[in-house]
Amino acid sequence: MLPFYELQVIFFGDKNSEMATFSKLIMEMDRNTLGENEIIIKPMEGFIQVHSNGNKDIQFATRLWSKIAANCRSMNCFNVLGIAYTTSPPEAIEAYQYGDLFEKLGIDKNYRIAWVELNPLTYNTSYFVETVLLNRDLNVRLFHNIEQAQNWLLQGGHQY
Repeated sequence: MLPFYELQVIFFGDKNSEMATFSKLIMEMDRNTLGENEIIIKPMEGFIQVHSNGNKDIQFATRLWSKIAANCRSMNCFNVLGIAYTTSPPEAIEAYQYGDLFEKLGIDKNYRIAWVELNPLTYNTSYFVETVLLNRDLNVRLFHNIEQAQNWLLQGGHQY
């Protein structure tokens, strides 16, 4: 397993601007430390953090979400912070299959999933997947940066 890097960030100016820079740094770390289609799951306080990199076709999604669901059940923690750099998003027909996949894996309303897509070129497809899952009444939200995702994840409730 690859090492995780714990960073302490000190903001000197505009926090939003520096957070965007920090998110880009994390994206570069993810791209440089994770192999193509690799998954790393790390328990954190109050949530499970997932890093994934690469192609997000339905086969990879099945492997990814099977691991996430198994870890959530074993740790009895259903808050998930996903940080992804997608190189190839799912096709539209595969995006529709995410709802069935989540149902099959038992991922339901008890889960809170905050997902950060770091590749701006694939964000729209991730947004479409989010819409599919929201239409299944699942508690999932897509973000551009890690800080906003983590804040939403830990604030509780089911608001969008």
